[in-house]
Amino acid sequence: MNAIKKLKYTALGRVLTFPLRIRLCWQHYFPQFRLALRWIIFSREWTNFSLNFSDVGMASMNAAVAALLGCRYEQVQRYTQEYLDNTALAERLAQRRQNSPLRYVTDGGAFRGKCMLNYVLTRASRARTVFEAGTAQGLSAVCIGEALRLNALELGQPCHLYTVDLEADRSLYITAEDSARITQLTGDSVRQIATVPAPIDLFLHDTVNDAQHTVEQLQALMPHLAPGGVVHSSWFSEAFIDQCCQHGLRFLPFTAAVDRHWYPGGRAGLAIRPLPQ
Repeated sequence: MNAIKKLKYTALGRVLTFPLRIRLCWQHYFPQFRLALRWIIFSREWTNFSLNFSDVGMASMNAAVAALLGCRYEQVQRYTQEYLDNTALAERLAQRRQNSPLRYVTDGGAFRGKCMLNYVLTRASRARTVFEAGTAQGLSAVCIGEALRLNALELGQPCHLYTVDLEADRSLYITAEDSARITQLTGDSVRQIATVPAPIDLFLHDTVNDAQHTVEQLQALMPHLAPGGVVHSSWFSEAFIDQCCQHGLRFLPFTAAVDRHWYPGGRAGLAIRPLPQ
């Protein structure tokens, strides 16, 4: 061992290895810094970032959904590919964005992120009734509506989405064309859950990452969540974990790798109410 290597294991080691730590951090953060700088200059967004999952992120999504539902990975993968191959849906979404004020405040093309996960959850769980807490722009709602259309054809039963937001003027992706499968509600999602006339097969929690509100939301949901019902929360939080444990739901975290964006995406929570034995 030469003299320099020996010094690494002395009190001077902390100082001598300082350049190594800088290099490691720079290698990790420089690509993110470059993406962030490009986004600051060219993006139109300040919230609800246009995130797409990378190929690894989509594989992670398929694996998480398969583990949650207890089905084969290849089965979930087919629903993901079905979504990616639906050019009519992609064109519809692009056209609606272009014909609305969203073109001034979104970057567009965010069709392979959370909305894809919600589509795949709807198809893989064979949901008939979906409740979305937090409509926002309505991108996920339109994708869920398409998934419910296909579910209805396969199940031979009507399928419907109830989506709620505090503001009535958000949901700009949703049009009158969707009214047969999508009901838009305005108000507090905690109270609106009880207005759904059927057991909820899939519940999407995408309102606010607040512990008290998460508890109130999930407690209001439990009397209405169907056996085998699925919950997708945008936040894998302590409140989400506690509520799943309290009500006997099986749960797991989900973090997808995003494609060429400075924001890494959040860690979501997925849960399912087990069927009665």
